[in-house]
Amino acid sequence: MDSMENNQKRKKPSKSTLASKRMQDYEIYLENIIERIPYFIFWKNTESVYLGCNQRFANLVGKHSPKEVVGKTDFDLDWGEGEPELYIQGDREVMQGNPRVNIEEILVRPDGSKIVMLVNKLPLRDQYGHCIGILGTSTDITAIKNTQEKLKKAEGRLDGMLLLSASIAHELRTPLTSIRAGVQTLIDLLPKLFDAYRQAKGHNLPVKPIPEKVLNFTQDSLERIDHSAKQAHQTIDMILVSISADEANLKRTDLCSMRQCITTALAEFSFQPGKAALVHLETIEDFNFYGSERLIKHVMFNLLRNALYFIEKVGKGEIFIWTSQQEGFNVLHFKDTGQGIPEQTLPKIFDRFFTEGSHRGTGVGLSFCKMVMESLGGRIECLSQWNEYAEFVLYFPAVKPVV
Repeated sequence: MDSMENNQKRKKPSKSTLASKRMQDYEIYLENIIERIPYFIFWKNTESVYLGCNQRFANLVGKHSPKEVVGKTDFDLDWGEGEPELYIQGDREVMQGNPRVNIEEILVRPDGSKIVMLVNKLPLRDQYGHCIGILGTSTDITAIKNTQEKLKKAEGRLDGMLLLSASIAHELRTPLTSIRAGVQTLIDLLPKLFDAYRQAKGHNLPVKPIPEKVLNFTQDSLERIDHSAKQAHQTIDMILVSISADEANLKRTDLCSMRQCITTALAEFSFQPGKAALVHLETIEDFNFYGSERLIKHVMFNLLRNALYFIEKVGKGEIFIWTSQQEGFNVLHFKDTGQGIPEQTLPKIFDRFFTEGSHRGTGVGLSFCKMVMESLGGRIECLSQWNEYAEFVLYFPAVKPVV
């Protein structure tokens, strides 16, 4: 019996053994945590001698395991074309109270490749606040920096393209104006010329015969040319505003009337003959908004142009415009009963440069509408059912009446 009790006493671990075991467990647990942090991690004493690191850091400096780094200085590690003396000088500055936070350093590897590291070094202190070394972390941001450089180059190219587009648009304005002026002159003169031709022919004067259908075709052709030139001029204006759009020239504070905007847009839009009759104004309760009549006019031009294009494409449809009110907003509804928009396309229609199918647009129009509406503090949405209708809903912040 005594022997059994003695064996049990021998098997029971002492407090110191339990404490040692617990400490080992803590160390393993801490090592696992450090190894799973996606950074290069190291710590040094006040002499810049490494006391530990994780496996990532060991691999970075050419060692197989963290144990091979312990007891070394930066002069003993493989930094490629790095400068160990500068690293150690940085350690001293950190220990003197100047932590290095989010510092970018370029590291040249032994194979000549370069990586960009984002480095942090902080002082390690004991319970009395005395500095006992440094803790360092770093991460490879080479891919991020490369992406940033590509974005900068892409932005530069885009800026160049936008500048070129603006220049081309400006250059096109002059010939378009000349074309319209010439066409208008011909449209004014043609009836007189045709009348003179018919009188000469009626008096049997020696004039070459011109078929009546050719005379009518000439008149129609000039009107189509004038229509196309006017529409191109409107598109150029919209593109130029879109290219130069910023908060300063979009966020206007003019007090505008919606009824006036609708009236002006319909009066100035370049309708093809007979197409204006497709537009129906329903309940138009006028409301005011702060913004720019010119910009809203271009928004309506774009919606009209798109609707008329698809109505012509499918051979059916009309356009209905009306207003309503919702909490905090006055609302303009613009609906056409032409082709509608496919469900899978609907989420993308306001993306810049998005076009689909045979639509002759540039992909700028609806993104321009969205940009204008958001600059007013409003928004634009689209409801649609394929082969039935497309309804654009424009929300304008309600203007509080002046008391």
